[in-house]
Amino acid sequence: MPNFNLTKSDKQLISKSLDKSIQLMGISKSDAAEILMIDPEQLNDFIKSSFESNSQKVQISLQIIKIYRSLFALAGNNKKFMTHFLYTDNHYFSARPIDVMKSLPGLVKVEQFLNAMCEKV
Repeated sequence: MPNFNLTKSDKQLISKSLDKSIQLMGISKSDAAEILMIDPEQLNDFIKSSFESNSQKVQISLQIIKIYRSLFALAGNNKKFMTHFLYTDNHYFSARPIDVMKSLPGLVKVEQFLNAMCEKV
C-alpha cells in the first residue's frame, strides 16, 4: 500500500469525491457500505469523517473514485448508464460489477476493465 501523508484538505477532497461518485453511479447505501467494509448505518458518518492517511479505506475510496472517473469517460454524466453497467450481469466478470467490487481484487479488476474500455474508445 502506498504511503500517503494526507492533509486535512486532501481528506476533505477524497470525502466529497467519494460521496459524489457513489451518488452519481447510483450505488445503493448497502452496496457502498459493503464495498467500504463498514456498517451501512455508519456510511454517512464515515464519508463525513476524516480518513486515516494510510488506511485501507482510503485505498478503497480512491478505487471507487477511479471507477467513477472511468465510467464518466465512457458515458459522460449519464447516471442511468453507470447504474446499468454496475447492476447488470457482465460476461467478462461472470457477475454484476457491483458484486465484484465488494473485494479489493474485484475493485482493481473493475477499474482495469473500465480503463481498457476507455482506451478502445
